[in-house]
Parts: sequence; structure tokens; C-alpha cells
Amino acid sequence: MKRKWSYGFEDEIGEIHEDIDYNPLFIGTDEEAEQEGKRRSNEWEKKNNQFCFEITRYSQGVIN
Repeated sequence: MKRKWSYGFEDEIGEIHEDIDYNPLFIGTDEEAEQEGKRRSNEWEKKNNQFCFEITRYSQGVIN
């Protein structure tokens, strides 16, 4: 089952930063969304020069 996904990244002081640089939302299975979250967190780390302690995936609904 495919879903639309958005992401948040937790920095070293515990703040969650929403992934607003990547639009549209990612569309894929749970497994694909997990891999995409890792890719986006790496890009976020490079851009912000911070370490991402946790990636949070937010389902934005099922795609039929």
C-alpha cells in the first residue's frame, strides 16, 4: 500500500524540524518511505551542518 509521506528531523537539542524543502510529499510504501527518510535526513544534515538524531515519518494518507 502506498501513502503520501512528510518528514521531521530531530536535532541535537531535541527540536523537530519539518522537512519543508522537499515538495511534493514523498509517495511510496512504508519500506520506500523509510529509505527516503534516510536520504532526506542526510541532505538535511549537510544543509544545516547538524546531526539528525531521529527521523519521524508522517503519513499523509493512503494512495488508491
